[in-house]
Amino acid sequence: MDDRKPVFEMVDELFGVYTEIKVIFGVHWSENLQTRE
Repeated sequence: MDDRKPVFEMVDELFGVYTEIKVIFGVHWSENLQTRE
């Protein structure tokens, strides 16, 4: 049985994870900037 995913599906998953990390990092970064003031 071949359970390999199509490449575009893997890319979509990776991109989704990358976007999530960017959003979390961005929110965390903006909170840090606000608490410094």
